[in-house]
Amino acid sequence: MGLPLLDPDHAGARLRALARLTCVAVAAAGVVLFAAWPLGWDRLRSVNPGWVPVKPVTALTLAVLAVAIGLLARDRRRRPRQWAEPVSTGLALAVALTGLVSAFEHLLGVPVGFERLLDPGEASGPRMAAGTAVSLLLAGVGVALLVRRPRGAQVLLVAAAVPPYVAVIGYAARSEDFYRVGSSFGMAAETAVCLVVLMLAALAVAPDGTLSRVNAGRDGSALVLRVAIPATVGLPPVVAAVVTVLADEGLLADQARLAVTVAVVVATNFALVLHLAARLRVIERDRDASWALAERDPGTGIANRRALERAVRDWRRQPASAAAVLAVDLDHFKEVNDGWGHPAGDRVLEAFARALRDAMREGDVVARLGGDEFVVFLPGAAADLAWSAGKRVVAVAASVAGAFPEARRLGASVGLALVGGDEPLGEVLARADAALYRAKADGGRRVVMWSTPNPAPAGADPPGIAAR
Repeated sequence: MGLPLLDPDHAGARLRALARLTCVAVAAAGVVLFAAWPLGWDRLRSVNPGWVPVKPVTALTLAVLAVAIGLLARDRRRRPRQWAEPVSTGLALAVALTGLVSAFEHLLGVPVGFERLLDPGEASGPRMAAGTAVSLLLAGVGVALLVRRPRGAQVLLVAAAVPPYVAVIGYAARSEDFYRVGSSFGMAAETAVCLVVLMLAALAVAPDGTLSRVNAGRDGSALVLRVAIPATVGLPPVVAAVVTVLADEGLLADQARLAVTVAVVVATNFALVLHLAARLRVIERDRDASWALAERDPGTGIANRRALERAVRDWRRQPASAAAVLAVDLDHFKEVNDGWGHPAGDRVLEAFARALRDAMREGDVVARLGGDEFVVFLPGAAADLAWSAGKRVVAVAASVAGAFPEARRLGASVGLALVGGDEPLGEVLARADAALYRAKADGGRRVVMWSTPNPAPAGADPPGIAAR
C-alpha cells in the first residue's frame, strides 16, 4: 500500500502552520524565562534546580529568533506582507551578532560585558554557553539567508541543531557534563529543546519548499522524511532516558549504559534501513513499470515516439556507427476502417505491429506514431541491411493481408533514410517521409530510399529518391 499523495501546496501550508505554532510557543517561553530573572522566579529558570539555568540573554535571544522565523512562516496563499522579510532578516542578524559576541568571549577569554546589562548581579565571565553561542550564530545567519539562499541556509540550520541535539541526548542520559552548573558544556535543557524545534520550524518554512515537496511525494524521499528522520532524531534521546531509568532501578549496570544505548539505536536503525530498502525496491519497480507504460503505444503495445526518441539518443552516445530509419504507412488501410469498422481496423493494426516487431532484429525499435503510421529505427544498419529490413516490412504487410479477409488489399509503403551523426530526428523522419510519399505515388507495396539530403527542385522528382 503506497503512501498517501498530498498536494505540495497543502503539505507546505500544514508545515508552515505547525511552524507558526512552534514559534509562538518558543517566543512565549523565552519571554517567561527572561522575566524569571528580574522577578526572582527561581523555579522557572530551570526545570530541575540542579541543572544549568537559562541565562537572560539566551532566553531573550530565543524569543527574538522565534519571531524572526515566525515572520517567514506566513500563509503564502494570502497577500504577502512586504515588511515581514526585512524585519525577519534584521532580527536574525541580531541573533547572529549575539552569538558571535558570546563566542568571541569564550574564544578569547575576554568578557565583553554586554550580557551582564540584562543581569548585572551575576558573576563576571561569559554568560552564554559556548554551544549555545555557536548554535545561535549559525541559526541567525541561516534564517537571515533563508529567503535568498535557501540551500546554503538549510545547511547552516542543520549545523545549528547539532549542539542542542547533543545536549538533549546528554540530559536524557543524565550526563553531568550537560546538566551540572559550571560544566564544560553548560547548555540549559530548555535552550536545547527550543533550539532544536526552532531549527525544524525554520527548515519547514524554507521558500524552496524542500520538506513540503518531500512530504507531499510518494517516493523514497517521502519515506525518509516520514519514517527515517523522526526515528533517527527521536530514538537516541528516548533510548538514553529509558536506559538511565533502568540503571537507576538497578536493572542495568552503569558501565553498560552506553553500550546498551548504542546497540539499541544501531539495531533499530538497521531494521529501519532494511524496511526502507524493501519499500524502495517496490517503488523503483513501480516507477520502472510506469516508465515502460509511458513509452508504449496503448493501441498496439509497441513503442511510441517517446521511446523512439530515447533510442536515438542512446544510439548517439555510442561510438560512431551507421543507422537507418524506415517510415511505414499501410496501403488501403482506410478501406478496412470504412468497410468493416474501427474494431476490425484495430485488430489489423495489432496483428501488423506484432508481426513487424517479430520480423526485426533484437535492438531494432518498432514504433507507432499514430493511425497506420509506423517507424522502424535500425541502429548499426547500413544501406543494404536497411533495404533488406524494408523488404521484410512489405512482406509482413502481405502476410497480414492474407490472414484477414477484410484486409485483402492491405500493403505497406516504406521510405528509407540513413541517419547522420548529429542530425535531428525530425529531419531524418522528414527525409524518410519524402521517400515514403514517392513509394505510395508509385503504387505502394515497395521500398524507396532517400540517398542524399539535397532537396528536389520545384516541379521535379526529388533527386535523392531512388527505388530499388
